[in-house]
Amino acid sequence: MRAPKQRQGILNQDIAVGLRNRDPYLLGRLIEMFGPSLLRYLLLLTGNRHTAEDIFQENWIRVLEKGYLFNGEYGFHAWLFSIARHLFIDLSRQKRTMSLDEMTDEGELHELPKRDVNSPLDVLCREEQETNLRAHARRLPRPHREVFLLRYDHEMKLGEIAEATRVPLSTVKSRLYRAATVLQGRLSQTEDTFRQARRSGKGISILQPADGRRCLSTA
Repeated sequence: MRAPKQRQGILNQDIAVGLRNRDPYLLGRLIEMFGPSLLRYLLLLTGNRHTAEDIFQENWIRVLEKGYLFNGEYGFHAWLFSIARHLFIDLSRQKRTMSLDEMTDEGELHELPKRDVNSPLDVLCREEQETNLRAHARRLPRPHREVFLLRYDHEMKLGEIAEATRVPLSTVKSRLYRAATVLQGRLSQTEDTFRQARRSGKGISILQPADGRRCLSTA
């Protein structure tokens, strides 16, 4: 989740100055603030924990080596993710067998932040919705999947996404719109399938908790 510029007690300009001066204490603070979010992004991007952790380590080495290039104009979050993205692309070129479109269910993912729930049924619905969304998101083309994850999983601003992915803002908007449209259509098709299964008597029913969200249960 993206942290506001001042919530963690450190500003982008302070980070820029610290990196230029090679502040020995700054890296530890940055890893504590941004490390979990970065690793989660890499897990989603690569679908493989070992690869994600390798890139994670290299990412912070690059921060130390290239920190003088960060000027604070954009958020550090976006700059950090831009490094991660380029490292992944470089690794993919070296290992032709790696591809975002080949991600499988074996790829380890961190769980989404937990929300307050009111009943076991709410828990079941939330977990099912998150599972369905992740499954469909993994099938998006890489450019669409990337902007979708950065926007909705990491809550980055559109301008930060443009900076991280090195594409125009208009391209980010069009990719995000396309991703949302495709996911909405696929989720609707999934719900239609569940309705048909229920009508055919195959032991599946759609339950609806008090807030109106629907999920599945065995009949």
